[in-house]
Parts: sequence; C-alpha cells; structure tokens
Amino acid sequence: MQRMVAGLVIVEWARLDALTLECPEALRIRLHQCLCECVYFDEIALSFTRLLQEARDFVAMLKHYKLPLDYETYGKVLALEQIQQLSGPIAQQLLSNHKLKPKVAEGLEERRKAIQGAVSQTSSDQMLLSVSTQAAIAGAVTMLRCLPEKLNPVIKPLMESIKKEDDEQLQSLAADHLARLVDLCVERVPCPNSKIICNLCTFLRSDPEFTPKIQAATREGPSSDSGMESTGDGSRTGTPTSFANNYTGILTLVNQQR
Repeated sequence: MQRMVAGLVIVEWARLDALTLECPEALRIRLHQCLCECVYFDEIALSFTRLLQEARDFVAMLKHYKLPLDYETYGKVLALEQIQQLSGPIAQQLLSNHKLKPKVAEGLEERRKAIQGAVSQTSSDQMLLSVSTQAAIAGAVTMLRCLPEKLNPVIKPLMESIKKEDDEQLQSLAADHLARLVDLCVERVPCPNSKIICNLCTFLRSDPEFTPKIQAATREGPSSDSGMESTGDGSRTGTPTSFANNYTGILTLVNQQR
C-alpha cells in the first residue's frame, strides 16, 4: 500500500508542478526499478504465513506416507506459484497414482483442496494489490515523462488496471495516464500506439452487454442468393432482404469481429 500511495503522490506532484522539466535522476532510477520488481504485500502477510505453514504440514504428511516428491525443493520457503503447483497437479497425480487407505487418501485430498482454495484467494488478493500498485508507479513514470527504453513495464500495468481494477477512481486515473502515455509516444520509434489502441478496442467490444455480438445475415426467398431486392423493373437494389437481427448492418463491428 505504501508503494501505491507514493506513486499517487508523485503523480499529483508531477501534475501540479509545471516548473520541473526533468525527473530527478535518483527518482527516475528507483521508479524504473519498482516497475520490474515483484513484491509480496504486507496486506497479505498474515494469510500467506498461514498458507505457508499449511503447505509445510501437507508436505510433511506426504513424506510420512512415503509418497515420492522432491522434498528438497518443497521443503524450503515456497512462493505462491509453488504452493499452487503443489496443491494442484502435483498432489493430484501423487494421490491418484499411489494406493492409500481410504481414510488417508480422503484426509490428504481434503487438505489439498483446502490449500488450493486458500492459495487461490491469496493469489487473487496479491494480484489486485499488484495491479493497483504497479499502475500507480507506471502513472508516476508517465506523468514525470521519464519513460524507460522498453515500454512494456509501463503499458502493461495501465492496461491491467483498466481491465481489472475494482476502484473506479483508480481505473479512471489509469485511463488518463494511458492517454498521456499515448500522447508522449506519438513520435517514438517504434511507436506502440497502434497496438495499444487495438488492445483497447478488443477489450471494449469483449462485453456483449455494451457491444452487440454480430451475427451473419440470414436471407430467405428467391433473392437469398444475391442478397438484393428486385425493384420490379428487372433491376436490383443493394439493400439486403432480411437480417438476423438489428445489429447485422453495423459494418465496422462486423469487420472487427472477423
């Protein structure tokens, strides 16, 4: 949370301070480092500590029942991804490939499912915190106009915030920063703007509640082959005889969904 607040403070400072033309070098270096760092947040420290202990107990149970596992790897401090892998396909394969007493197998399966549920929740919390924090830092880099050589660490957090951020204010702020980034990159070579806009268009039309799903036109009757109406004098008009729904004629959306 401290990182996110620091990033938002820098954003506001950059917005209000029109006199500082260049970002201080020490701040620029640190912001670029923060963009590429993967950190665990204090907000999930308690749940992660509990999860880590449960994973250790589970590994000890597997070892007690002599199930083959790389205990040297999984006997150490584990990352979320490792716990997820352990409680997922690894444990499932171990339990299915080895005959155990029914009660033992049932107990191990219950423990596995409990760990899997806990790691999913903790991973979700970690992801949401990471989205908010990295978007704030990317916004700070953008507002200070101190873009790194590779823009993906800046673009990705802003796009992720637009797609996944729960807080509408932070989501709107990320959108503003992305617009500012696009403006800064107009003359950049290579320019990422076309890809950014393409990804935004894909995201905008992914929700059928806002963007209607385009269906192919269905035609009936003798004129269905040509899709043209007869005017009675032997000529044909360019108007289709019938449509699958009211949205079929939106040519731009038809082309985009191909």
